[in-house]
Amino acid sequence: MNILKDKIYEVVLLTGTAAVGKSTLSRKIGKTHNFKAFEYGDELFNQAAQKHPEITHSETRSHSEIYISDKDVRNTDEALQLFIKEFRNEYNVVIDSHAVSKESYGFRSEPFALGQLQRANFSRIVCLYCEPNVIVERTKNNPEGRPALTIKEAEFYQSLQSSVAITYSTILGVPLHFINSNTNPDDVLKKFLSIVGSKSH
Repeated sequence: MNILKDKIYEVVLLTGTAAVGKSTLSRKIGKTHNFKAFEYGDELFNQAAQKHPEITHSETRSHSEIYISDKDVRNTDEALQLFIKEFRNEYNVVIDSHAVSKESYGFRSEPFALGQLQRANFSRIVCLYCEPNVIVERTKNNPEGRPALTIKEAEFYQSLQSSVAITYSTILGVPLHFINSNTNPDDVLKKFLSIVGSKSH
């Protein structure tokens, strides 16, 4: 947290599996007074598009192991750091990011390195979750290139992502909040702001 002109600004890592509602919440947060949101997936796509100009968002999601390189991840991490540095003293900064992705062969984890975590200096972590069948249905109804999931895979997916969030929280010594996103998006926003917004200005 940063104190400037009697205001306290937070840097919040918003995480959770794909299709759990992070992007919807992030977009709403970005329109909220005193917040700036960084959508990690969009920046990662921009990195991949520099090498593959014709690529689509769906293709990066369905075959990220092909189109997203370790270098793309490192470059996106650096863009994230610059975003935080630019805005953290004037706004609450929210980073929409997840370390675990579903791949054609199984799952992939690309967590922040220790140095990246320390530089980001997150003040708290918010992890979205919902019932596995909801994740499966959302992915089926609006795949956007995401591989289909079974109930067991959705359970495992959320378990992996939650484990990463807990690890980050433990390393940094910051609060971790889990929000059930299986409600109206406006209600999810209210829950988020009850945790962050009311304490940050």
